[in-house]
Amino acid sequence: MAVEGALAAVLQGRSKHLVSFAGQSQYGGGGSSACGLAALNFARIILEKERDGLKDVALLQEMTRDEVIEDVLRICSQWSSTAHLDVDEIATAPIFENTLEPLWSQYSQLGRRSFREMLIKLHDSTTSSAALVLTRPPEIVCVLKVVTEMKAVYALFDSHPRHHHPDGAAVVFFPSLDAAAEYLSDLFEFDQRLLSDASLQWETQLLANYCGHAFNIKDNLSSVGNILDVVMDASLKILSLKADLAELERSNTILRSEVESLSDANARMQNEVIAIRASTTAHPFSSMVNSFGGMWRTTPSRPTPGPSTSQRPTPNKAPLEWQEATDEQDASALLAVKMQKEFEEEDSHLNAIMQDLQKAVPQRFHCGICLDEYEEDMVARIESCGHKFCRDCIRGFIQVKLGEHRFPIFCPTCIVDREKSDPGTLSTILVQQIGLSEEEFNLFTELELSVFSILLHCRKCQQAVFVDKAEYEAQDLIVCPLPRCNYIWCKNCSRAIDVNGPRHSCDGSSELNHLMSQRGWKHCPGCRTPTEKMDGCNHMTCPSPGCNTHFCYVCGESIVQSVMRREIQTALSNHYARCNLFNYP
Repeated sequence: MAVEGALAAVLQGRSKHLVSFAGQSQYGGGGSSACGLAALNFARIILEKERDGLKDVALLQEMTRDEVIEDVLRICSQWSSTAHLDVDEIATAPIFENTLEPLWSQYSQLGRRSFREMLIKLHDSTTSSAALVLTRPPEIVCVLKVVTEMKAVYALFDSHPRHHHPDGAAVVFFPSLDAAAEYLSDLFEFDQRLLSDASLQWETQLLANYCGHAFNIKDNLSSVGNILDVVMDASLKILSLKADLAELERSNTILRSEVESLSDANARMQNEVIAIRASTTAHPFSSMVNSFGGMWRTTPSRPTPGPSTSQRPTPNKAPLEWQEATDEQDASALLAVKMQKEFEEEDSHLNAIMQDLQKAVPQRFHCGICLDEYEEDMVARIESCGHKFCRDCIRGFIQVKLGEHRFPIFCPTCIVDREKSDPGTLSTILVQQIGLSEEEFNLFTELELSVFSILLHCRKCQQAVFVDKAEYEAQDLIVCPLPRCNYIWCKNCSRAIDVNGPRHSCDGSSELNHLMSQRGWKHCPGCRTPTEKMDGCNHMTCPSPGCNTHFCYVCGESIVQSVMRREIQTALSNHYARCNLFNYP
């Protein structure tokens, strides 16, 4: 009954409805890149049910059943590859090629307006129900337009755990086309700077774009014979793929053998080049071939005879003599140059082959918490320090720290390293993508804001709002920043402030002085006790015990401080000779 009421609200355009399927997602045992298979399979199964007679609200209720979503996601468990296929490639699989009919495809930039235009195009393309498969690399989701008696209902199927449904896949029903476009715009957020920053690689700028493929259901699968044809076609394609795989494995074996052979040949050529260079270094003049086809060589010189036979002969320096190079020497030098060139070409070719082979092997990593080995698709990498963890471990670590109200959240590997003075911290982007619940993410946002702000609660409007912490600490009087409130109170004593009254003081001295100036009250000049004259003369005696100060209420001056009657009378006579003892009307 709860589902029927929620769907009724959707049909009446009052609110959207989200149905989450705990424990069921594209990661249930298959490859992490199976979201495209799940999206197309959802479109196929739901549109087939409509073609077979399930209509209107009953079809919408069918989309909320666990058994149907389990049937949709079963295809993901059979996909073990980590490669992300395009929707065009997935649609050529026999199970989709023989059931779904492509209507159109379109590329656009992310944004609420572009999503709305594409959904309007889907609505105008066909009067029957249809599917729109949206791809923002590497994520793929499916939006289904279901035609009911009241209106067209738009439903989003998302096989990824998200912020709003962290436990598994979900189907979201929207009350209107605009609501669906708004949800898609929030789902695929991106930084506008990606489009304006030309220094970024084009692969990064692709994150700001997406494509949509529209499909309708075919009507050619009503007989068992057609289904058998699909199965036969699929079997033949599987056998063809197996044959292609065997051929690739054979080619890979041949390439590895060639690589080993070329490596041995390179090693031999390197040894020959080293030997030639060593020979050239040892005999530079006897083996260096000149570009003119000759070479220089030394010729022995005979001793010059001295004046007497007993004198020892003085040897002369051996002159350099030009000699034409022989054909054998010229050929050796040319062979060395040729072998060096061949070595460099083959070495470059081998390096390219090795790089291609390394790219073909899936990269793996070890989680820094559970120490298990995973493929790179499951990695959660902390940018500031580079440490890697699996998504489940880092999600549990974040949840524990949020339960302890710790912020910032440091890298678990860095905090156990006592020699590391600057540990890495978990970024907001990583926390958004890790799959926290809505309450946990709100707590993280609140802790993040607490670093720079403070939660301010207004007693008048009973609302709370975050304000800048530095600005809050610099002020003594707090003004509620919410519109149409403007309540002012003292930060130290929490008392309300009257903007039209006197300057505020927490001990009330400023307010008392203001009141005394308005009423004409006087301070005792001896002990500063406030005093008000009710009636009688202007001679005032301080009521404070032990003060004994006599003062004038007109001028406020001290007359005498004494308890002796004669002294008091004398001082009063002297003072009121110049002041009025009574106020005459």
